[in-house]
Amino acid sequence: MRKLSFLLSLTWGLLHSVAAPAQQIVCERLLTTPGLQVRFPTACIAPNGEFIVSGAAQPVGSNNSNLATHTFVTRLQASGCDTVWTRRLPHSVPAYPSSAVRADARGIWLLTPDTINNVNSAPPFTGVRLWRLTSNGRVRRVTRPAANSLGEAPINLLAATDGGVFVQLQTEYRAGFLSLGVLRFDSALALRWRRDYGLAGNNRAASLCYTSAGKVLSVGTIGIGPNYNSYSRLLEIESSRGDSVRGAALAWGPAVTNEATIRYNSQPLDAIALTGGGYVLPSVVNAPTIQTGQITCVDNNYNVLWRYQLPITGGTNADIRQFMQVRELADGTLVALVGLVSSSRTFWLYRFSAATGALLAVYPFTSPLSTLQLYPAHLLPVASDSSLLVVGGSRVVGTTQAGGIYVARLRVPGLPRVVVPALPLAARAGGAAAPAFALYPNPASGAVTAAYGAGGGGGPRGLEVHNALGQLVLRAGVTAGAGATRLELGALAPGLYQVTLVGGGRPLATRRLAVAP
Repeated sequence: MRKLSFLLSLTWGLLHSVAAPAQQIVCERLLTTPGLQVRFPTACIAPNGEFIVSGAAQPVGSNNSNLATHTFVTRLQASGCDTVWTRRLPHSVPAYPSSAVRADARGIWLLTPDTINNVNSAPPFTGVRLWRLTSNGRVRRVTRPAANSLGEAPINLLAATDGGVFVQLQTEYRAGFLSLGVLRFDSALALRWRRDYGLAGNNRAASLCYTSAGKVLSVGTIGIGPNYNSYSRLLEIESSRGDSVRGAALAWGPAVTNEATIRYNSQPLDAIALTGGGYVLPSVVNAPTIQTGQITCVDNNYNVLWRYQLPITGGTNADIRQFMQVRELADGTLVALVGLVSSSRTFWLYRFSAATGALLAVYPFTSPLSTLQLYPAHLLPVASDSSLLVVGGSRVVGTTQAGGIYVARLRVPGLPRVVVPALPLAARAGGAAAPAFALYPNPASGAVTAAYGAGGGGGPRGLEVHNALGQLVLRAGVTAGAGATRLELGALAPGLYQVTLVGGGRPLATRRLAVAP
């Protein structure tokens, strides 16, 4: 029996091993639903550590890659290898395959196109749909905000501090020119405000993230003349009213003739905010005529600190590597998912220094499961350990036909955990200043340090920890004026939690905490 167990382990290792013997694909699978093929998946992590995966679906064998008849949504367990439930949301008419998904403690936000206008126009839509789903995937409510232009495309979502959401749209305000639209909805799907930015030139939207001051940062490109990608554009937006506060345009780097923050299939390349300040901006560049991937790191004032460009290894799509998604690790380094534009069973994790952009390591992975098309693809943290979940597209082997959604859990021994971004402080009634509040390390194991400042009206008086179900699982007092306290975590199971700083009988600030085994 012991010999048989050894042989089984050896066989598993031979099937899943890659260049470095210790790294491995722990599990992988194709998410499918009978009769449908799924294109351009999107994914996010839920507060309890599970995953929500969505994509535009169409009948199997469909030759029109531009039209989808359903939205495919599935929830995966925290391991990433098993399905909790799957839903098929039909469109009233065929729609273009582009969407975004986010999950919070109350359910799921899903952004999709509403109706198709003209596939060859820009954008080819008459509007978008914002879905509010329960945590088990049932439709709670759908809204179709009135289009403020000739057409609009769904781009991205960002969770708000009050349980609502920011919606980023690509807006056509006159034929051939694009602007950026941002809408703010509360938790009941009521529209609080809408703003359209960049009416003086071509703008492409890509992603949203928070600044260290709690403002919303929109990342995209702005064009001169017919070129949509003349500069990378960063625009700070005041979250309560939508007023634009500050902006910057970043010129192309050396030997670059074009730079885009969004892929040809309208899927965004997500920017991230670093915990130590600054931002990481992935893009697709022509260098000078062949496409490749690039990462740009800027400080809080949008000064370029460094750029890293993937080496060009050939002159065809089969040779072009591009960044899919970048994440920050707990030790301050970065990890990026890299894949080929064309179908390939091999993809990579690149690890960088966030301070200098120096390439520290490359981890290749080769799947025996299918011909992959990880374009786009997403890289998500697995809460139970330091492994990572890859979610991307696939093709039917030997054809150009879309297949199911590829999901793989990757393990690199010694790789630190992914930093889970926290929501900023919510606005306080009466204008009372909220105290600064931070948790470190995060993720944490055994104990975490909670650092806090003065403010909040009554001053900080305690810490409360709630699990993903909203249940209070831990409470601790803090010493007034101390500035920091150590919170023991030994009684908590691994997973994601909300840590709330309370004072005067009310919450003052909240941060998300990942607890390691």
